[in-house]
Amino acid sequence: MSEKTVKCSCGALMKFSHCVDFKIGGNSGQGLKLLFPEVSETTLPLNVFICPKCAKIELFAPEQIKESLLRVASQRESNVQDP
Repeated sequence: MSEKTVKCSCGALMKFSHCVDFKIGGNSGQGLKLLFPEVSETTLPLNVFICPKCAKIELFAPEQIKESLLRVASQRESNVQDP
């Protein structure tokens, strides 16, 4: 079950659908590997929400991995040099 309530841009409350594992690394995960190059081959669990009004779909990281993803993003941000 989801741990959050999500409001869609159309104003409706989105419904939690399920948690899906996205593969990172390997041959089929090259796009996500660009986002997380330090990870070899693993899966990233994401919560899927859908709007019952407009059918928009949103993906969110579960709370248990949110902090580690934010840490990675912060490290990458500090490694970016200004032109």
